[in-house]
Amino acid sequence: MIKRLVLIATIGYIIGIIYGLYFTKISIALFFIAILTTIILSIFLNRKVKRYLKVILPRKAILIFIIFIIIGFTYISILNKKYDNIYQIDREIEVDGIIEAVEIKEYSNKYILKVKSIDNKKYANIKLILYTKRKGKLLEYGDYIKLIAQYEEPQESRNYKGFSYKNYLKQNGIYGTVQSVGEIQVIEKSKINPLGKFVNNIKGGIINQAKLNLSENAKAVFLGILLGEKQEIPEDISNSFRKSNMAHILAVSGAHVSYIMLIISVILGKHKKRFYLISTIIILIFFMMLTNFTPSVVRACIMAIIALFSKLIHEKSDIYNNLSLSAFLILLNNPYTILNIGFQLTYLGTLGIVLLSSNINIWVNVKNENKEHKHSKLYLKNIIKHKLKKRITNLIIISISVQILIMPIILINFNTISYNFLISGIIATPIFAGIMMVGVFALMPLPLRNLSFFCLEILVNSLIFISEILSNLPLSTITIKTPNITYIISYYIILTAILLSRSKIILRIMKKEVILSILKKFIAIVLIFCLIVQFFKIFNNRDLKIYFIDVGQGDSTLIVTPKNKVILIDGGGSYDESYDVGKNVLVPYLLDRGIQKIDYIIVSHFDNDHVRRYFNGYEGFKGKKCCNW
Repeated sequence: MIKRLVLIATIGYIIGIIYGLYFTKISIALFFIAILTTIILSIFLNRKVKRYLKVILPRKAILIFIIFIIIGFTYISILNKKYDNIYQIDREIEVDGIIEAVEIKEYSNKYILKVKSIDNKKYANIKLILYTKRKGKLLEYGDYIKLIAQYEEPQESRNYKGFSYKNYLKQNGIYGTVQSVGEIQVIEKSKINPLGKFVNNIKGGIINQAKLNLSENAKAVFLGILLGEKQEIPEDISNSFRKSNMAHILAVSGAHVSYIMLIISVILGKHKKRFYLISTIIILIFFMMLTNFTPSVVRACIMAIIALFSKLIHEKSDIYNNLSLSAFLILLNNPYTILNIGFQLTYLGTLGIVLLSSNINIWVNVKNENKEHKHSKLYLKNIIKHKLKKRITNLIIISISVQILIMPIILINFNTISYNFLISGIIATPIFAGIMMVGVFALMPLPLRNLSFFCLEILVNSLIFISEILSNLPLSTITIKTPNITYIISYYIILTAILLSRSKIILRIMKKEVILSILKKFIAIVLIFCLIVQFFKIFNNRDLKIYFIDVGQGDSTLIVTPKNKVILIDGGGSYDESYDVGKNVLVPYLLDRGIQKIDYIIVSHFDNDHVRRYFNGYEGFKGKKCCNW
């Protein structure tokens, strides 16, 4: 463990951030009292256990752990204060800064503004979203501007466990939105570093090439796959990717990075190894910039860069240190990234592969060896079939390993559980690989470029078609209530205990039979605790509860009687047919409240902002089809 001090430091830093985010009302001194109590209790352990504990967690590691808890807590506390100071602005302000991103919308223009000063007071590392009128002057990337603007504090979640726009902006280092008042002065053009300008031009060139050579849907999906640009992907296609468990393809991740490294090795394969390593590191840094430093990309690229650099200096790299260092660097840049679902999924998914896939693989290989012994002649005659089977088995093992760790996060955020990740992993992976390989070559000024785009169109449309087929499979997606946080924590505690029971160090301290006995008792205690929590939850819900749901323009009221009958009065609605309040607001709210069945619906009147005039229903809800307003 002493060799993995980066891992210890990162865990401490993450605990400090979480403490600063959720437990600020509780003194941090209590946390350290708990640590001190644990250390004192450890004195009474037997000598053998003490000796191994010193090997696992030496004093140096404990000291680093505590120091980084303090660093994480202090850093997030300072940032919270900085955000709160900006949120207190409730007037027109004079702002100057540099345009870092441009998005043309239907009724307005949206820009990311890196602030230099507010009311002539200098600020560092502050970004704002700037909205201007659609008919106004179009600003460009790199413009240094000055304007008078009305500041608006971002909204917290308007409903129980709802979407918090404030937290979303914090994940991107954005302190709020401003609306321009009067004319915007462009003080200087292209006031951006040359590398940033070069990357932006390359990105613009890729987008233009995709627009010229691909159909509308294929272009949108391809840009989502290559750059993570998902704004133009139609909602029906986005939903089919999500329901078919293929949404990770549209979120640039480690798989993308591995294929990019493969392409680099194909192009530079004949060159010297040192040249290949240095070139790959440079290209990966460029790719991070191209994808706006998306957490999943940064994680994969930093891990790859560390591994490549280790080869460059002839040192051995450790996957746990690599993973920890990448997380630490991301959270050092912006601690609020820990709230980002993509960040959570990419790290838990990678940990699933690292921690579980080898154990599952060993179990599967033992089963296969027994079969191969009985039918060895058959396997010798079918080498290709055997290799194909092995490849499919590995894909399934990796998919299962990832799902085991990310499943609770999926349940909390999306309220869905699905089995078709096994099918999508086998079918979609080869097509995704083809899109990455063909797509990169299609963007290069090479012969037969038109043919490459023709093949790319077929591959992308095939991927869209597969997502639609898989999303429509019977029971492909099962909707469930949002699980209690107690169950989620218990799930990860049990999983951690199982993994620790299989570690070599623990096996040296105790016999396998003793470990299994302790593990069974521990799991039983955790499960009993969960049952007690559920018992109190059921028997304490005896009061009449009335909830007023914020559905925008309109009304919706939820009543839960002492006998647990659920009554919904109106369901909200919208005059905008493109926005479904039932799907986007009401159903998530009901699931977060632990409600999956409505007993009675009362409609006060049939205006569109109280109830929609059609009832199609949603998967996962019992009773009448009544939840699509």
